[in-house]
Amino acid sequence: MKSHQSRFAIILLFTLTVLLCSSCEENSINPIEDDRGIFSFYGYMQVGESPNYVRVRNIDEPFLSEMNSLDGVVTFENMKSGEIHTLRDTTINFMGNLTHNYIIEEEINFDTTYLLAAERSDGLVSKSKVKTPEQTELILTPSENVQCLSSINFTFKNVAYPERIHLTISAEYQGIKHTGDLEVFADELERIDESDEVRIRLSPSNLLVEVFTPILPDNPYFDPFRLFPTVSCSQLDTSLIEITYTHYGAEWATAQPFGGAINTDSGVVENGLGFFGSFIRETVVITLSE
Repeated sequence: MKSHQSRFAIILLFTLTVLLCSSCEENSINPIEDDRGIFSFYGYMQVGESPNYVRVRNIDEPFLSEMNSLDGVVTFENMKSGEIHTLRDTTINFMGNLTHNYIIEEEINFDTTYLLAAERSDGLVSKSKVKTPEQTELILTPSENVQCLSSINFTFKNVAYPERIHLTISAEYQGIKHTGDLEVFADELERIDESDEVRIRLSPSNLLVEVFTPILPDNPYFDPFRLFPTVSCSQLDTSLIEITYTHYGAEWATAQPFGGAINTDSGVVENGLGFFGSFIRETVVITLSE
């Protein structure tokens, strides 16, 4: 099972790399030819999980070029404990092209600052400092005896600004697990003043609108609370609705302030390009009352 998870993580890392390179083009930044910086980083860490992966490459080398070695050493430092580890390089042959994927073996802790650094043989260094979020506290009110049209208060605590929350909703219908991101009701997710709390108030029916979305009105000011899902609560295979929340670290707000493509020249990587970040991901289940 662990090997499958590792393989999946590597594939995700490669996908992120491709997306990041696409975002480079969208932001008129070409990491293949750009001479700013030494190395580019592509990767992210999931708090509480191990291993994690980060792709490191020389900026002056073409993407997916034939390369056998990296002219440098990559280290990973836990700045709270002071522990420094030299990361192990795994050269992955993906579709006939080689990529350097460095393995972070240590389990990533909550509320901890880490430093990723790549030092070239001539002493020049690219680095990225990431502070992981505090452990997310989710409070559901009510948490029991929930009806389809009953409003639920979701309160996410320990979400320091500019960290943010993203929700994905899943439910089973006709033997298939259907999933949708919080989009129709995205504007309802709000921070309470300048606190570390993010809240949203939705019913199970509202949540299902994100999964089984009806045709949306051709009006940017429509009221989403007037919408009903194409599959109702009573039509689901089970009485369970899964909500997966992702708590993104502050670096995502720097590199991706308005969503969409990641800006690889945002400054997240000092003396280099790319992106290195952290997140927390957990799943909770709402059980509908009969």
